Amino acid sequence: SQMELSSQMLRHSEGFMRKLDSDGFMQLLNMSLVATIANAVYGVWAKYRMEVTGRPPLEEIFAARRQAGECKDDKACKM
Repeated sequence: SQMELSSQMLRHSEGFMRKLDSDGFMQLLNMSLVATIANAVYGVWAKYRMEVTGRPPLEEIFAARRQAGECKDDKACKM
């Protein structure tokens, strides 16, 4: 698509952003940004969820299961 410029000069990234927007790329960029933020938030939650919910670390849970004989194979009590 052609981007028509009136007598106005576009500065810095404004022209580039208008071109992207006219081609629909801004939606893709915004979705990527949302996905990046969501992944970062989930990463923090995944790292601290046991602590936040008042449960012991997974390592302790798996060690207790191994001691109790609840792990039938190597994969059953691994992270």
